[in-house]
Amino acid sequence: MHHNINDPAPPLWLLAELTYRCPLHCAFCYNPVDFVSHGVELDTAAWKDIISQARQLGAAQIGFSGGEPLVRDDLEELVAHARKLGFYTYLITSGVGLNETRIAALKQAGLDHIQLSFQDSSRELNDFLSSTRLST
Repeated sequence: MHHNINDPAPPLWLLAELTYRCPLHCAFCYNPVDFVSHGVELDTAAWKDIISQARQLGAAQIGFSGGEPLVRDDLEELVAHARKLGFYTYLITSGVGLNETRIAALKQAGLDHIQLSFQDSSRELNDFLSSTRLST
């Protein structure tokens, strides 16, 4: 396929911000805090369509992010859809809501990679930054 120098290159990856919802309230978060006014989230079918379109355009890698993507009940279904299309899949998460059952389900769906975001290594500063209290 001949590529004109003035044509934009195909996308290499898609960052899918599935939701603005998140159990944390980090002071430095770039997501809108008034997410309710941003309308309803895209449903599963709409996200699958977007994922398919991105793959058709040439994207090879997809990141599932948010907010906190683990609040989406359809996360495993979206991961499985992306994997079936040949995407390299990864999850960007705070880890809140990530347990052995969920990890096993995501692995079964074909998740390749998890990027775990830590706010801070000390409980005190983490709680301050995220406006939450970590459980022991």
